Amino acid sequence: MKTRTKTRMNEPSQDVILYLRSRGKTQAQIGKMLGVGESYISRVANGTRNLTVNHLERLAEKMDMALPELLAAATPMESVPRKFRPLYEGFLGVMRLSDRLRTSLEQAEREEKGALAR
Repeated sequence: MKTRTKTRMNEPSQDVILYLRSRGKTQAQIGKMLGVGESYISRVANGTRNLTVNHLERLAEKMDMALPELLAAATPMESVPRKFRPLYEGFLGVMRLSDRLRTSLEQAEREEKGALAR
């Protein structure tokens, strides 16, 4: 059986799996989110398989994130070229603010629905 060599092309898929694991998702849960087996996710995590764009879009949707947000959140700082790190850090800061705003808006909407129900 031919084994793939780990290249930077594999790493974004691995980074996404590691990110989701850091957010408390198991490989089985990630597989279920995608409709694939845990063994497929294990191969992605090991760098012998890659996620497709459709997989990435599905994961972003399931995590209630935009695809660029998921990819940026999953990208380790050390893999970003030094000259782009300030831009990357700024983007992550904007994402955190956006997430807080989304959470606040969702909470306000729930409170409004609760007040209307009374």
